[in-house]
Amino acid sequence: MEEARKDKVKVIFVQAQFPTTAAKTIAESLGAQVAALDPLAADWMGNIKLMGDALRRAAK
Repeated sequence: MEEARKDKVKVIFVQAQFPTTAAKTIAESLGAQVAALDPLAADWMGNIKLMGDALRRAAK
């Protein structure tokens, strides 16, 4: 948590197939958002683009 605060983490990424409860708790304490990524999506090429866009937005 100290490192996340120091690095000003804005987004916590989670895998869509897993529960987000812990990630939401951490995100709340950091003032961050939770974003789900789905590495198992059927449209893998489109999904790569979506993941790249999400990472780019989080890096701003």
